[in-house]
Amino acid sequence: YKIKEADEDWELNDELCKRLDKRTENDEEKFYFGQAQKWINMTLKYMYMIGILKDAELKDLDVPLDSYIMQAASDDLDIEFPRKKERNNKNKDKYSSSISVPWSRLKKGQYKDIQSNLEKKAKEKNTTGAEWECNAWIAQATLERIKEEKKEYNKNDNSEKKYDQSNRLYSTNIENSDKN
Repeated sequence: YKIKEADEDWELNDELCKRLDKRTENDEEKFYFGQAQKWINMTLKYMYMIGILKDAELKDLDVPLDSYIMQAASDDLDIEFPRKKERNNKNKDKYSSSISVPWSRLKKGQYKDIQSNLEKKAKEKNTTGAEWECNAWIAQATLERIKEEKKEYNKNDNSEKKYDQSNRLYSTNIENSDKN
């Protein structure tokens, strides 16, 4: 299944989105194009990971978008994302969860623009968007975990946590041995 540029593929993709939207029409919230894309792209990614899709087909897959990938694409590939509201007469900027349109609320045109930019920038790094995503998601998830652990450490006065930034190793020492 390829949804890159071919009109018939976008028509099929639109049909899948409409079907998903129809299934959720009784729900309180609207089903967005970005949500449908996440379902479709993650399914295809999992099919690749378990061997149903071959390496040659990976180049045809879109990048499953989420906040981790949007942040990584902004930082690593210098991709800009649509803003929730116009600010400073710009409609795009570096990714920020507070000002960027969330992946789940992307419209079709925004989504296609992001995918096109991802492919272009990934190609400049001699890879495809889907190949880049496989590594970028893990790296971004690791960075997010580190941020959360640092936040937790700052809130916790009962332990001393040493963080080795060069190799991302962690060790925790009990504050005092009187507790034993």
